[in-house]
Amino acid sequence: FMSFITDKKGIYNFSDVTSDGRVYFYLYDENKNLIISDSSTVNFNVKINANQKYYLKISSTSSSNTPNYEVKITLSDVIDDYGDEIDSAAVLHENIEITGYMDAVFDNDFFKFTPGKTGPYRITCETNSSIKAFLLDSTGKEIDYVYRTSSPYNFEFARVFEEGKTYFIKLSSPSNRTRYPYKILVTALTDDYGNDIENATVMELGKEITGKIDYISDCDYFSFTPSKYASYGISIGVTGGSIYGRVYDSEGKSLYYTTFTDSAIRGFIGIGLDANKTYYFAVQYNSNLVSYNFSISEMMDDHGNSFETATIISVGDEVAGSINCSGDVDFFKIMIPKTGEYRFETKSTIDTEGYIYDANGNELFYDDNSGDNYSNFRITQSFEGGKTYYIKVKHKNMNGTGDYGIRVTELFDDYGNSIQFSEVLKQNEEKFGTINYERDVDYFAFTPSISGTYRIETTGDTDTNGVIYKANGQEHTKVSNDINSANKNFFVNVGLDANTTYYICVMANSSTGLGGYGIKLRLLDDDHGYSFATATRVECNTDTRGVIQFENDNDFFCFT
Repeated sequence: FMSFITDKKGIYNFSDVTSDGRVYFYLYDENKNLIISDSSTVNFNVKINANQKYYLKISSTSSSNTPNYEVKITLSDVIDDYGDEIDSAAVLHENIEITGYMDAVFDNDFFKFTPGKTGPYRITCETNSSIKAFLLDSTGKEIDYVYRTSSPYNFEFARVFEEGKTYFIKLSSPSNRTRYPYKILVTALTDDYGNDIENATVMELGKEITGKIDYISDCDYFSFTPSKYASYGISIGVTGGSIYGRVYDSEGKSLYYTTFTDSAIRGFIGIGLDANKTYYFAVQYNSNLVSYNFSISEMMDDHGNSFETATIISVGDEVAGSINCSGDVDFFKIMIPKTGEYRFETKSTIDTEGYIYDANGNELFYDDNSGDNYSNFRITQSFEGGKTYYIKVKHKNMNGTGDYGIRVTELFDDYGNSIQFSEVLKQNEEKFGTINYERDVDYFAFTPSISGTYRIETTGDTDTNGVIYKANGQEHTKVSNDINSANKNFFVNVGLDANTTYYICVMANSSTGLGGYGIKLRLLDDDHGYSFATATRVECNTDTRGVIQFENDNDFFCFT
């Protein structure tokens, strides 16, 4: 180990003239940070500060070597050509090339550029060795960074620079041992296509467009106005990196985006577009300054994408369909022949969503995962006979595509699946029903002639559950599943008001629990009222006796 201090700042040459490359050479700064190491013949320049301590470590390259060495440290006659700090940065002018040198290890050359107008500019640097390059804002904050470690070492900064703002370029020699040149130049860029919706270039069907991402943050906009509703495909090729492709509607809302990369296989966007509406396609910088080409064409679609172009199907039909492209939707039109329960569903390996609309286009039902594999839609509901309904099928993933089959099936159902189609149940009467299919529910209506507490229960082997609703559809009471450990029937003891209609919904306790059941209700003997309205009046200083006669029995009393 050795140390030294120089009294003059400058570029110093370090050399070993006798060891023939048989020593390791290490140079450290005053904080013991390694500046450079070398195991070849030592001969390189390093920028050294005055009045700072530096350390040399010299060791043998092999345990069997005991070489002599002679290290010389001399002030080089090389003069640093450009300043080491922002304050001493050299001015760059547009279209005027400057030649400079990386004069020593860790040499820094600073330049500055102040554009006369806002716009895209390219700062290029040609060199035959590694340079670390930093683009800095007016405060010295880093904007961009480039470090090429293999040939070609040339680099550029291409982006929008703002008028009147000063930008700094810092060129730094990483650890190169020899002096080497570079050339730096600033030029204004001409953008091939507009950078916003207002300056979008019109696309035509079947016509190829070629372009280039000219600088970082460059975004080229194109517009397209279909003459008819259809699915359209954009085929795009990329050379030299990757880009973002985005589709916007006429209001600038993003409909689709993806990344395209340099590949032998062209990228593709497929999307359904409405007639006489303007859409925009944007090609946006992602990595590198790439070239691209693309064209738009109409795609074949198996089913219409609107109410007006819906494919007509009938109950019992099994119809094949395909989500052909991103955003594709398929519409179907069906007339229900008679009032009853119907199941609308898809069969596929893709993730479908299903919507059902009435004849006026009002959405009635939606589902996305009740069908096969929890990825197909399945809607089972009551529908009125003689009416027209529409079905819309789409992929749950905006960018998803794939094939499916759609089927509408009439279901046998003994009782209605809603309040509107409920079956009348009378006191002390037992009716028998069946949970006919997954998520089948049966509704019964009961109107007490006497206010009181009623026991409502199911019988049979099917595991049932239930809910009691008021006439306005609001939930009145949930039932208790399992009357006892011996069976799975439900029961509830509930107070009901005279001349008020209540609805009892019977369902399976699991989505796959199908089978028969019985349902009945009866009025229970109750010594006192079950609500505020039916409370038993009591007098002061008078004993009133009562009995809790059954589960969930509540006795109400009132006094004045």
